[in-house]
Formats: sequence, C-alpha cells, structure tokens
Amino acid sequence: MVAQALDIRLREHLSNTRNNLFTDDDDNVLHEQRRPVMILLDRDFDLGTMVLHSWTYQALIHDIFDIKLNQVDFVQKEGGRVQRKTMDLDSKEEFWNENAALPFPEVA
Repeated sequence: MVAQALDIRLREHLSNTRNNLFTDDDDNVLHEQRRPVMILLDRDFDLGTMVLHSWTYQALIHDIFDIKLNQVDFVQKEGGRVQRKTMDLDSKEEFWNENAALPFPEVA
C-alpha cells in the first residue's frame, strides 16, 4: 500500500510541468538520466536465499524436506486423513531425473 501511494504521488509530481524535480530550470526539459530509481521490497522477500545456493528444484526439495539416504519423508493430507509417505530420489525416479537440476519456475 505504501508503494502504491508513493507511485501515485510520484506520477502526480512528474505530470506537473512547472515545478518538477526532474526538469532543468532553464528550459523545462525532462532529463531521463537524472530520474532516481527506488526499489521497495517487502520484508518477506529474501534476497539472501538466491545468493546462498542455486534456485533449482533439488535445492528447494533439500531446503523444505529432510533428505536422508536419498529418501524424502513427508506428510500428505487427503480429506481428513493424514499419511506419512517416503519417496526415493534415485536414478529410477523419472521426474527427479528430469527436473532436479532445472530452475524451480521451470519445474512448476
């Protein structure tokens, strides 16, 4: 909400041709190279994760699930029933072989 309000205020300011921070005082010409850039990020956006390791499907699975001896244990909820399941991550698992090294957005 803060970013949207700031965007509206900046656009209103840019539309004012007489008194604009981005115009030259002499000829009222807009100078694009002098326009500042501001990036607002939510606190939930974590840049460190992308720097610490690759953003592959394999890295995501390793971060979310506990991998031991090439097996992933997870809980699956179906209706009102909860089941613990184990999946092997070996060369016989076709989906894992095709997607482990791909960036997560491609897999999704």
